[in-house]
Amino acid sequence: VSFQTKLLYRLSRDGSSIFNFHSKCDNISPTLLLIQSHDQNKFGGYTTASWDMFSGIYKNGTKTFLFSLTKNKKYLRKSNIKYNGDIFSGSRDIGPWFGIHDLYFYGTMNDLYSYKYSGQCSFLDGNGLVEHTSVDNSIVVKEVELYQIIFRQ
Repeated sequence: VSFQTKLLYRLSRDGSSIFNFHSKCDNISPTLLLIQSHDQNKFGGYTTASWDMFSGIYKNGTKTFLFSLTKNKKYLRKSNIKYNGDIFSGSRDIGPWFGIHDLYFYGTMNDLYSYKYSGQCSFLDGNGLVEHTSVDNSIVVKEVELYQIIFRQ
């Protein structure tokens, strides 16, 4: 498959405002989210659903998954868990949000959370995307990028 990428949002370039993220990324799909934590973990997510600050709804994508480049692992949606959708498309205070509590930004694009408990996750298996999170399941972010994936026919 031939494709190209287009950088839509970069934390270090565009700032940590959720509004800035949505103003650059809403209503575009598919997208690839790349994150680097301060402890050098590299991970993210892919979805064919689009982000939308004003919808405030869960959406399903035909292909949505999470991944860890550090762990060399791909996390597909679990079939045995009930949840509202693959992504929460967004709101004024919410950036990219995958699954139930699998991976989400709340407040600013610096405020990243990921649960390790498999019962609280739609994709993750209980080991989490990164080795260490704080007590509140937060991850210290170094960089965030969101790309549009443009497939060529």
